[in-house]
Amino acid sequence: MNKELQEKITLNAIIEDLRKFEHKDLHQCPYCDETFEWNDVDYNPEESTYTCPVCRQTFDENELKNLNVAEAYATVMSLSYVDEENVETIRNAVSNLGPEYVNTFYSVWAHGDSDRLQKVAELQMTPSKQEGGHRRWIKKN
Repeated sequence: MNKELQEKITLNAIIEDLRKFEHKDLHQCPYCDETFEWNDVDYNPEESTYTCPVCRQTFDENELKNLNVAEAYATVMSLSYVDEENVETIRNAVSNLGPEYVNTFYSVWAHGDSDRLQKVAELQMTPSKQEGGHRRWIKKN
């Protein structure tokens, strides 16, 4: 497999993960650090706990890891290599981190290129799609 094809496959996998992240379906296990897609089979509403599908450890919402500032900026920097076809999807996912990260993403992605600066101007005129909502943990009364 040539390098260009491998890079395209990798980028498509990242884009798919970001679409899941955008819809709040991706989570990170506090025990094994694996990223997993939410499924209701592993959620126990009576206990308000979730079992990691990878390591099978059980945890509650207080144990979920938060993305720290350094990780958030590192994520934005790594996503800045996206092509123009997928930039809106990436922008939508980055918008979940906050407006300061979106502005950083725009700056790094455009990097002074006039065509990309034009695309950034267009993106700034369209609101980011924040479909879905944060997954709500059901609290036990």
